[in-house]
Amino acid sequence: MNIYVTITSAGADTGPFNLYSNVDGFISAFDTNVDKATLVAGYSTTAPVGTTTVRIISIGECTNYIDVIVTTTTTTTTAPL
Repeated sequence: MNIYVTITSAGADTGPFNLYSNVDGFISAFDTNVDKATLVAGYSTTAPVGTTTVRIISIGECTNYIDVIVTTTTTTTTAPL
């Protein structure tokens, strides 16, 4: 499933980051070594199907993490009959 991940701020000693999904209990990263500037700008990636929470873990000097909820948008398309 395609998702778009954006962080609004990150400390000076954070990054790069690995991204994890709640689908496997945040065990295996589905994306690795994503740099801070990319996440601040907005990053499009593919998460495992069924992901409702993404854990963004800093793997550099700082090893903090944040969990973000995946929001979905429903689009309706109509066509003339």
